[in-house]
Amino acid sequence: MLSFFTKDFQNKLYMIIFIFVFHNFILSYIVGFDTSFFIMAILGIIINLYIKRDHLKRVIIDKYFLTYSIYYISYLLILIRYIPTDINDVINVLVLNGIREELFFRFFMIGILINPKKDLTADRIFKIFTVLIIINILFMINHLYYGITLQLFVFTIGGFFSIIFIFCGLIPSIIAHTIHNLYFNNQQSTLIHLGLILPITLSPHFRKFINEIT
Repeated sequence: MLSFFTKDFQNKLYMIIFIFVFHNFILSYIVGFDTSFFIMAILGIIINLYIKRDHLKRVIIDKYFLTYSIYYISYLLILIRYIPTDINDVINVLVLNGIREELFFRFFMIGILINPKKDLTADRIFKIFTVLIIINILFMINHLYYGITLQLFVFTIGGFFSIIFIFCGLIPSIIAHTIHNLYFNNQQSTLIHLGLILPITLSPHFRKFINEIT
């Protein structure tokens, strides 16, 4: 069950935790939380690409990736006209929160621990479950300013974005995160979130994965 917990996996996990602690408890006090988060997101991209440097030339974009991206972009454009009037800083929601959090927590952290092309099998379900738990605990800690009562929700929605990232890709997870942030306090938010789930349930990778573990 713990066969995935190799020395390489441990080293990557320790690096992730170190960078997270450095960002939240050291660098953010020196340069400010937003600047620190931006720096860490860029660093995460560099580390991810460096670790996968030997495979970059052989990377093949999933043939469904474009479909997922078009769906989420279209969904966002449809919903833009219904942006709540109490949003004070739409640019901050659109540019900063969704992009930097998905780059840092999903592309960097999950991206170097899980390989969607290899790990979506029944014998690696425990690895996926473990990674999602660890990364979304960190995601939850990063949102402690919401208050203790909302932490279970933050953990759950973080898992939701993680699943979108694993099965649909980075661009869909960024757009889904942006849509969530824009309509978090909207009375139609539950219905809107159902629209975010649809591509996952239609994903052939997701259906294959479910078939393998059931």
